[in-house]
Amino acid sequence: MRANVLLDEGLTPSEIRQIERRLRFEFNTDHRRLLETVQPAGTGWLHCKKDSVEHIRVALDWPLEGLLFDAENNDFWPDGWCPKLASTSDQSRIATEHIETWPTLIPLTGMGTCQRRQRLPAHPYSPAIKAMSSSMAEIFWNTCNTSSGQHNAQPRSTMRTGR
Repeated sequence: MRANVLLDEGLTPSEIRQIERRLRFEFNTDHRRLLETVQPAGTGWLHCKKDSVEHIRVALDWPLEGLLFDAENNDFWPDGWCPKLASTSDQSRIATEHIETWPTLIPLTGMGTCQRRQRLPAHPYSPAIKAMSSSMAEIFWNTCNTSSGQHNAQPRSTMRTGR
């Protein structure tokens, strides 16, 4: 099966730096190289040239919103955090403080109504890049080792974060 992905002209280094400044993150090296070569386009793809900053910011905030929902309504509360407080506003404040220290997950796909959105971590990143899908506190990933120049996709696995 072949994916039908439209490819637009890549971004210039200046355009990439401008996006990074406006959105307050830095693309990882592989993601930057992709965007300098081509800009995936079409339904479901984040388009750095055509999508508004507000649209991109909403997509960047989806993981935080999903984790906050699970912290307030489900069992997502990592052991390293303080004991879970009764007030949802306190839960939200504490969870946000912790989550905002984690790497930014930049959306690649799933900009429409799709429940799982493909993401890459912002710079810095591990040489074994994890292309992840996320749905609230549930994360799915494929591992590709790019340090050798080869993309060895590993079987998809699931990790439920939290207790």
